[in-house]
Amino acid sequence: MTVVGEIALWVALFLSLWGCLASIAGAKLGRPELLESGRRSTFATAGMVAVASVGLWVALVRHDLSLRYVATHSTLNTPTVYLLTAFWAGPAGRMLFLALAIALAAAAPAIRDRELDASVRTSVVAILTGLAAVMLAVVCFGTNPFDRLEWVPAEGQGLDPDLQRPLAPIYFIATQLGYGAATMLIALAGTAAILGRLDDASRCALRRWATICWSALTIALVARMRWVYLDPTAGGFGRPGGAQLATAAVWLASFAILWLRVQPANPRSSEHRRLRRAGAIAHALGLAMIVVGIVASRSWITRPVAIRPGAAAELTDRFGGRWRFISQGVSRDEGINYLSTSVALETHRNEAQRGIVSAERRQYLDSVQRPTSEPVLRPGVWSSPRQDVYVVLAGLDSDDATLRIGFRPLVALVWIGWLVLLGGGLTVALLPRRVGASAVS
Repeated sequence: MTVVGEIALWVALFLSLWGCLASIAGAKLGRPELLESGRRSTFATAGMVAVASVGLWVALVRHDLSLRYVATHSTLNTPTVYLLTAFWAGPAGRMLFLALAIALAAAAPAIRDRELDASVRTSVVAILTGLAAVMLAVVCFGTNPFDRLEWVPAEGQGLDPDLQRPLAPIYFIATQLGYGAATMLIALAGTAAILGRLDDASRCALRRWATICWSALTIALVARMRWVYLDPTAGGFGRPGGAQLATAAVWLASFAILWLRVQPANPRSSEHRRLRRAGAIAHALGLAMIVVGIVASRSWITRPVAIRPGAAAELTDRFGGRWRFISQGVSRDEGINYLSTSVALETHRNEAQRGIVSAERRQYLDSVQRPTSEPVLRPGVWSSPRQDVYVVLAGLDSDDATLRIGFRPLVALVWIGWLVLLGGGLTVALLPRRVGASAVS
């Protein structure tokens, strides 16, 4: 399957190039057979990129360490679910999946957007297959995930511990699907600029793809925010990197298309005004809640606590509540590819029991019990609408544990705010589909 995947990758590059050139030539020469060939090549390209993607996943699941990508980002004892996540561990896998998203977007006009004018559809297909060809060329000639090693190692180097989290696949899939939808927006906008007009069908397609892009990237931003929040080394929500800023920029642009480009058939429609106003209010309210929750992170307090099994520690939160933490002792566990040491605390606030919070430290190992990374910390979190209790295992001396216990007020506002914001955005996206006919010059 690995060889089939590599061949499919090169075939996909050829097909995407052909689809782009055939669409352009067919439009210029008035040759319907070339236009039809370009249209059909989009299906073949999407199929070949899908085969290449499956080939890489099969190589990861089968531990084909002859591939540089597999040997770099996995071990023989990596759990299967995280072998699937390893697909996005390096630039080659991420770019291959993005190429798949673009290829699927290129095939969409031939399936879903049949209401588009023929000239619009041809231009969109040409632009998208061109973008897919560029992406596939980078994968094939630059970061080919099917590159082989001169000798096959007995064991791999291991998967990044950050990717061995349930939120990792959600983030990567949502991000790449959002970017794939964004390429359709680029193609539609480019087509409008080339043809000098934007008809009703194109406006509807813009809104539909902007909705997909905005929704997918909303999920990606929430998943990434939660992912970073659960990383004790990030110090909270962390500072966004270049990739997150780019995602946020595309997210804002897609919502701007939803907000600015869709005009009602009857601008005086009370239903339209009501829905538009409700969506705007919900979106603004959700954004305000997120900002308040992030700003409140400045008031977070964290205190070091040394505690023995059966002993208790008492702390006070920002709201004056008195907390009592009773250590349940140190426990050690062995997973498929890690050793875990954790400390459980029975928590009480103002004499009322709040449950058990467990902080963990993991050491990931390969199949011969060699460490593949530095130990990683997994916090214990107890959440309420008012605040989170955030516990980190900072150190361990026999059965004596050193913990960092933090009180993080108003964190729930961030997650509730995202839900409200999503509701507001979808309200705008689901406004009546009829639009006023217009053209752009």
